Amino acid sequence: MSSRRTFIQSAIGAATVLGGASRLLGMNRKRASDRRNDSTPLPVNTPDVQALSFTNDNGVKVFQLTAEPVKRKIAPWKTIDCWGFNGSCPGPTIQVNQGDRVRLILENHLPESTAIHWHGLEIPYAMDGMPYLSQKPIGPGSRFAYEFTVHQNGTFFYHSHSPMQQMMGMVGLFILHPQQAHTPAVDHDFGVVLQEWAVLPNNTVPNTANTDWNWLTLNGVVSPMTTPLICATRQSGAHWSGQHWHGSPPHPSTRSYLCCDGHGSWATA
Repeated sequence: MSSRRTFIQSAIGAATVLGGASRLLGMNRKRASDRRNDSTPLPVNTPDVQALSFTNDNGVKVFQLTAEPVKRKIAPWKTIDCWGFNGSCPGPTIQVNQGDRVRLILENHLPESTAIHWHGLEIPYAMDGMPYLSQKPIGPGSRFAYEFTVHQNGTFFYHSHSPMQQMMGMVGLFILHPQQAHTPAVDHDFGVVLQEWAVLPNNTVPNTANTDWNWLTLNGVVSPMTTPLICATRQSGAHWSGQHWHGSPPHPSTRSYLCCDGHGSWATA
């Protein structure tokens, strides 16, 4: 009787531990198959990169961006001197809804002029962020307000369009959520920015003229600092965004929806 009681107590303890683990992994979260009638798109999760907050001005979503030098710890033993937005490289993730009117105010704290291009967005030419073409460059200490209505949906990004500034890290995700969630539904929506850097030994400043890259960061960090993207086996998959896929396939037991420049397709390892 004692051994039987001990066995039952051990089984209950193991079940409790497994239940806690499943909650930690998100396996008890409502799955796509359970919410097919939910038309609200999932917010995009960009691990290790903050989402950019906004205020509301008479129905206009107002975002504040500051272009500035950034010290980014990409590995426990490596910190680089790069450029980014709001103290982050890559810049904070912007998320809006299809049909929103947005105002993005850029303040330049860099030692040179800059501007922001909204890559792939169909917006008025004056808001396109092309220095010397669609606008005058934004000088150090100056600011400029971009304002437009978004009518598209998809995974896009914003970046500097001044020489070599992208190579210094000035890029961030711009997510345009559809009015209704796409089908098939996904359980998780991850945004990942992949950046390649050439940082010479005993140096902290990226070599913007070198194409022999020796660092590849995911949302600004490398292993072991990268945050795992946890999905339960056989869940509907993960929605990635990025530009370089080499060497980073999804797990064979999952399907992933790969997105770039507002277009995407299902992929299996």
